[in-house]
Amino acid sequence: MSRQTSREFTRPRHGGAPIVDVHPSAPLSPTRRGATQDDIRMTAYQIYVNRVRVGLPGTPESDWFEAERRLRG
Repeated sequence: MSRQTSREFTRPRHGGAPIVDVHPSAPLSPTRRGATQDDIRMTAYQIYVNRVRVGLPGTPESDWFEAERRLRG
């Protein structure tokens, strides 16, 4: 049985590995220092693209957390 969480995994429209997406019911409110969930999503995707290009290991979750750290930190 799988656990339900407030995040889903979706694929970008143009293909590629899944990126973390907020659940549709979660508001896209600004985070601390003005970064929105959409800003985090786009940054996580850029991190994924760069990570795959150079062959580094990682997960959608690690890309998301790194994007949050960069945008909020």
